[in-house]
Amino acid sequence: MNKQEREQQRSELEYELQYRLNNIIEKIKAKGITQISVAQLGYNGQVEGFIRKTAIRAYDLGADYADAKLGTYNVTEDELLQEHKQVTQLVADYAPKFWRKVYNLIHRNDTLLQKYDFAPRSPLNSNYMATSTAIGLVTKAIALGTIDKIKLVQRLRPIKGARFTEKKQKAREKKFQLREERKKQQEEFIALKSKADSTIEDALGDTTGVGLEEGQRDESKDQVVWNAINDRNTCEVCADLDGQYFDVDDPDMPVPGEACLGGDNCRCNYDVELATSLIVEDGLSSIDEQYL
Repeated sequence: MNKQEREQQRSELEYELQYRLNNIIEKIKAKGITQISVAQLGYNGQVEGFIRKTAIRAYDLGADYADAKLGTYNVTEDELLQEHKQVTQLVADYAPKFWRKVYNLIHRNDTLLQKYDFAPRSPLNSNYMATSTAIGLVTKAIALGTIDKIKLVQRLRPIKGARFTEKKQKAREKKFQLREERKKQQEEFIALKSKADSTIEDALGDTTGVGLEEGQRDESKDQVVWNAINDRNTCEVCADLDGQYFDVDDPDMPVPGEACLGGDNCRCNYDVELATSLIVEDGLSSIDEQYL
């Protein structure tokens, strides 16, 4: 999956959720409901269901994108547990957000109906409420799926309870075993090389992260880079974050949809940048092999 395919599927998810949420708002308006408790009693189950389904698909979209970049294609028990945790939290965050917006709409309509003898003009507002909820949810879910997948892959340990065949499971475990062996060889090689060959040391350059400023690329590891839309609606925070790199285990790493001044209107992405140093975890470079 490339970035263009991710964006296409992202747009489809946003539109589908926006359409379903807007239909619920229109039903509430058509029935003349003026109490948020009554609206929630009748439609909260549907709202949470739509949000949960979209959150799962968006989270998986982010994970699939990371899979394609990292060259892994698997769903593990740990990943399923993390997905369930993240989706549960997303539903808990975005369902109340949606209902707070609906409450403001209901209160506005009720007030206008009492003060004036005409129907308030609110279709645009109700559509915006559904759209912003959909954008915010999909943006954050995709980012979380991408980050969590990279964290999982970076553990470099045998997979437990993977959701694929036994044959693939054994092949996967063997691959991880080979990675560990190669990693050990690389560590021994680095120790020898640092003492014996300054030319190769210069070729590697500064890929350990030493001396790098915050937000700069560290080519010795897989990272994510903030990708802002950079249109006229891009806020200052997102514009400043555009192009900055982050480690996925950085506790202070901003998350699209949270850092943005526009809140749920954020459409920023995390793009994956793979390690590019001569010594990488997946195998030895041709230069490395000369000296082992």
